[in-house]
Amino acid sequence: MARSYEQKKASTKFVEGFTAGLVGGLAFIVVLMIVDVLMRAGDIFYTVSLFGSLFTGATISSSTGAGASFLVGALLLLILFGLLGIGLEFYLPIIYRLGFHKAIFGAIYGILIWLMVFFFGLGVINQNVASQANIWVLLAGSIVAGAATGWALDLIMSRKKEVR
Repeated sequence: MARSYEQKKASTKFVEGFTAGLVGGLAFIVVLMIVDVLMRAGDIFYTVSLFGSLFTGATISSSTGAGASFLVGALLLLILFGLLGIGLEFYLPIIYRLGFHKAIFGAIYGILIWLMVFFFGLGVINQNVASQANIWVLLAGSIVAGAATGWALDLIMSRKKEVR
């Protein structure tokens, strides 16, 4: 069955993309927290707190709690992935043309995001955070987040079609 892309208002694209991106951001945070528990002897908040320290200026030690750095880091990541979800929404015509499922394309999109934001960009923003963050965990989290964003976008769009 052929899939077609139907034009939508820009505001609808923004809302759908941002919502799907929030799901991807939550998946990213969960992956980071699971890996932190396994690799850092139970320090569940470490990596997300590193991102929060970009704005709070706090020094993150090996045993951090769920303080202001964690909350700011989680909010920062959710906003970042929400904006990236909007970007994925605007790639839908390409996704339909190539015949990929949105989750598969989202995973590929996650790799590209990791390359631009975390691999190249984080070292420019703050070298200290870049040296403390595990770049391969960020890659795994970005792939999962991209796939989750694509899956959520597919789910949101299929529910909208059922309502019509």
